[in-house]
Amino acid sequence: MAMQQHLRIREHHRSPITALGYHAARRECLTGFEDGVIKWWDMENGHMSLCTKEHSGRVTHFLSWIPTHLLFSASNDSSVIVWAPGGAVLDRIQLGYPIFTLAISLARHLLLCGSKGRLVAFPLDERRESGHVVNLSQGFSDQTHTDIVSCIACLDNNIYTAGYDKRLLIFDTYQSPSRKGLTTKHCISRAHRAAITHLLLVRQQETTRVLSGSFDQTVGIWSQDGQLIHRLGPFTGNITALCYVATTGIVWIASGTSQPTLYEPQSGEIVSDSTGCSSLGMWPTSKSLLRRDQ
Repeated sequence: MAMQQHLRIREHHRSPITALGYHAARRECLTGFEDGVIKWWDMENGHMSLCTKEHSGRVTHFLSWIPTHLLFSASNDSSVIVWAPGGAVLDRIQLGYPIFTLAISLARHLLLCGSKGRLVAFPLDERRESGHVVNLSQGFSDQTHTDIVSCIACLDNNIYTAGYDKRLLIFDTYQSPSRKGLTTKHCISRAHRAAITHLLLVRQQETTRVLSGSFDQTVGIWSQDGQLIHRLGPFTGNITALCYVATTGIVWIASGTSQPTLYEPQSGEIVSDSTGCSSLGMWPTSKSLLRRDQ
């Protein structure tokens, strides 16, 4: 199957793009900027459908809560904003500390927020009985990380986190009549030689793998219980993105070059080479589906 460019958006904005997201209910792509602006893009024609500025700082993450058709956006201005399907602000959550990443644990019905040296969990409250989409008064946290928690992934009851402290952690939650909390099941204190910037869960028929990307220019392949299976790299640059394409069973690895590296978890092999050719076909001249032109 040959890969073809679907769409290119030529965008002129005075601030860099700091977050990319997808609103499942609206079927639109979102770009978040350093100045707090969020732009919403129709992926059929590339037209901008909405431009908002509700954050006062850098937009750091988008998260689509698919069952409720809601979207979360996070910022280093200490706020999380909840967006209704129509694009209006449904809720504004002020946390008092910068948020760098978000995730939802469907098994535990929690919103997870990564901050500096802290993982915070809030029970979801879609009916807003507590006054917000999350119950702030019942939140709980863990401070095992010593630097920015940059990525969170959830698998069943497990919560995986990684950060700038080079650590990869696996958490579970516990609940007693008096309190709720996070418990550390496994801590890999030096999962990489530099800050970890990306986590990716790859679920296939018989196996589940956890992939971690880092500023040390490598990708770690881990079992779901935190055992290192393999390490890819070093690549030519820092790992800037990891993406799993379920329909082809291929992981795309971006590392600062114009072409991604393609990795097949089933075989454990790289299926693309430095020329850009792969078993999936020849790459088009332009590689990016969405880019910001200077």
